[in-house]
Amino acid sequence: MMPLSERSYTNQQGQPATFTSQGFVLTDGVNTFFAETTGNYAKAVIALKLEVGMTVNVQLVVEARKWQTQQGEDCYENRVTITNIARWE
Repeated sequence: MMPLSERSYTNQQGQPATFTSQGFVLTDGVNTFFAETTGNYAKAVIALKLEVGMTVNVQLVVEARKWQTQQGEDCYENRVTITNIARWE
């Protein structure tokens, strides 16, 4: 579980904006992956007072993003966003 992060950037309309996220390394004991909460939801998750090692239920959105290198080669990356996270009790 990473700390909440806020990064400034310029949006597509040329206006200053802030990207808020919190990263999580999740595992089921066999598979492990990185996912993050974003925006206002990232701030709201703080209220859950999650701790490393806790068991949680998550809902995820998984997207593949295509981008090109400076040499024009196609590359892909996966982005995993947590849309809902709750303590397993």
